[in-house]
Amino acid sequence: MVEVPQGFNVVQDTLLKQDWIISSFDIEKAELYNPANYLYKKMSDGLTYKLYLDRNIFSFIISAANKKKPKQIYRDAISLVAFCQVAEILIEPDFAVYEKINYYKHTADEAVEELLTFYEIDNSKNDILMKYILHEIDSIDLIPSNRCDSKELKDKLTKYEWLAEWKSLYLIVLNLVDINYQNINRETKITSFFNWMVKEFRLSLVSTVYAIFLFSSRRMKQMIKFKPNDERDKKILQLRNMTWDLYFMNRYFRLWLNKDEKAEFIFASDDSNVREILRAAILIQKSESLNPLKQYLHPNEEKYLNNIETLISSTDNRVYGSNKWTPEYREKLIKEKENVLLN
Repeated sequence: MVEVPQGFNVVQDTLLKQDWIISSFDIEKAELYNPANYLYKKMSDGLTYKLYLDRNIFSFIISAANKKKPKQIYRDAISLVAFCQVAEILIEPDFAVYEKINYYKHTADEAVEELLTFYEIDNSKNDILMKYILHEIDSIDLIPSNRCDSKELKDKLTKYEWLAEWKSLYLIVLNLVDINYQNINRETKITSFFNWMVKEFRLSLVSTVYAIFLFSSRRMKQMIKFKPNDERDKKILQLRNMTWDLYFMNRYFRLWLNKDEKAEFIFASDDSNVREILRAAILIQKSESLNPLKQYLHPNEEKYLNNIETLISSTDNRVYGSNKWTPEYREKLIKEKENVLLN
């Protein structure tokens, strides 16, 4: 039995409707939003849970501190915070903050202020959050937190010029966008992309699912955020935005597959494309084959999967793992693709 705040059913109903949480747990969707499941596992098996936020949900959460009339989505996001407090799930906002900085250090001060605001909301009493969720108050009054020094936070956030793997995923995005705008049919596009990944670069599970969805009847709106007729600066931001989507999904697998046996990770995203692709990638990881993707594709497109698996299984003439595989090689490929897309 778990004691929950009065009105907590609103929190659960809201989160079930939003369907933000992504996990590898073999449970019904509704059970993801039952705090008793997390508390039971914590007490019985000593598990700890951490939830990683995307940029959108993070922004909704910190907007709850605004004095202006709130949007319902802000109250929905605070429902996630209130839920995590009751379920004793630690919320990790680092990815959302890194995306804000996006490697432009002049935005670091603003990112630090946002992070401190998040910490103060996250540390607010649950009954205050519930009043906001239930429309009893229209903003959350912040209590200054001593959790971190702002200068220390800024130094931490700007310490590394590039997050690990970000540039590799950026190159994959460049190639996806380039092939997307080529005047060739879907099958040729998908073959071209996987030939490139296997022979000239390296494999990536989330990029595999992304490409299969993109170059098939399963393609979703806004998968390509790049607009070739926009100004250069806008196009750079569009490419980076797409890269952050892949990075967010890729980090899930890095955390999941390398986790401590007592640690569990869940993600939360407001982007329906990210959720669908990541959930499909989780099924593939579990089955160790592309077969789970058959449920997403038209029967005529199942041959794509056979062709892709044949390409992926090939070990001939791969650059990855050879003497040619260097950071300079990757930089060369990035510059070549940027010259095509940005000039």
